[in-house]
Amino acid sequence: MRRTGILTGLLAAILAGACGGGGSTASPTTTSTASKATTSTTSPTPAKEIDTTYPSAALHSNRRVVVLLPPGYQSTKRYPVVEFLHGAPGDPSQMIGLGMRTVSTQSKVPFIAVAPDGNGPVVSESDFANSTRQPMGTVTGPELRSWVNSQYATNGTWYVTGFSSGGFGAAYLPTLSPGAYKAACPISGSFTAQTPPFEGDPAFAGQPASVTNAASPILHVSRSGPPTLVVVGSTDAPGLDQAHRYVAAMTAVGQPNKLIIDPGGHEAQVWIAGIAQCVGYFFPGSGVGQ
Repeated sequence: MRRTGILTGLLAAILAGACGGGGSTASPTTTSTASKATTSTTSPTPAKEIDTTYPSAALHSNRRVVVLLPPGYQSTKRYPVVEFLHGAPGDPSQMIGLGMRTVSTQSKVPFIAVAPDGNGPVVSESDFANSTRQPMGTVTGPELRSWVNSQYATNGTWYVTGFSSGGFGAAYLPTLSPGAYKAACPISGSFTAQTPPFEGDPAFAGQPASVTNAASPILHVSRSGPPTLVVVGSTDAPGLDQAHRYVAAMTAVGQPNKLIIDPGGHEAQVWIAGIAQCVGYFFPGSGVGQ
């Protein structure tokens, strides 16, 4: 939801070459000192990138999505799916620059990675959520999952992660479709659907309380909600406040969760480390982010 520092951080990450699930029923907090995307020292065959589109009945148009098939992908096998949600302003290519290909290639647990375009036709910064102006939650949630499951060899198990605006989406989409995601991992996200006290967020500007309440992940925590890892930067004061509030809300109702605080602010180094940590949370045997 926040845009401060996103473009600067992303450009630095890309120019530098920067290219899971379950969880405890407790809510431990970890302060991380590592920012490596993986512990692997090998150079495996890279994941296959497919930049394509999928049909959206809700928008009556086709939508962009980047799909990464894991090394050795075979249509006769079945794979879990991790959905990666970009920030704002941004597009699916951000996720490649922040390490989506790296973790997909180096994970010991093969998975299909998908990064949909979350830019809305009415309001670009959609936060991957439904509003009275555009059904972007439906577009990037159930419509995307249905299409991916029909086109690729998935096993029907989905996970979701994202940073900043995509961090909000990673917490929101499981509330839109309860039971659809096995685990979630929002990075540097906000968890209330309202105009925040920084720069402004057009996604929910002018929306009625019924919409913002329905879209606020913090209002929909549940014992049956997906295990959730929350990642945030140590100097990201608004993000830390949101993270602690969200973790407290989940803990209060018994939703499994964990908090990792990485060195840095609302910036690329936190997102690169966080993406790897999220994949490691989803797939503990992946050898990524650990």
